Amino acid sequence: GTIGGTTYGVNRKVKLVAVKVLDADGSGSLESVIDGMQWVLKNVTSLGLQNKAVVSMSLGAGKSTSINNAVAALTAGGVTVVVAAGNESDDAANSSPASAPSAITVGAIDVDNSMAWFSNFGTIVDVFAPRVDVISAWPSSTNDATESLSGTSMATPHVAGLAAYYI
Repeated sequence: GTIGGTTYGVNRKVKLVAVKVLDADGSGSLESVIDGMQWVLKNVTSLGLQNKAVVSMSLGAGKSTSINNAVAALTAGGVTVVVAAGNESDDAANSSPASAPSAITVGAIDVDNSMAWFSNFGTIVDVFAPRVDVISAWPSSTNDATESLSGTSMATPHVAGLAAYYI
């Protein structure tokens, strides 16, 4: 993927762990996302990986105190949390986990280094990263499957991979 992999990715030496919180259609509940974050915190703590773990979340919903509190618990537990700002051309402070103060919130830029027209924005956005036609590994029946994708969901793993590289 974009975070890391043997062929593609920002950090090719990273160890990736997938935590499924949404269904195949990309839908889920706040509870399933919170459960996933709690699972990460429990495992990071039990394995002694505080300050050595990064969570990348390319998802969002309306502003939620529960989601933002779960992000705060992760960061307090030594996990770097990187989240998508969103693709609604709106203030990212209106959605979660983008509005979580302790997260690194990522907006999207176009090929000309301008904010993408759809990217959420605002003072809560910490950084902007590439979002247009990002080549990434993609599930397929072949071993060399890739896909060209766009959105803050592609910008976020760029930053997460970089964060993992530096910790």
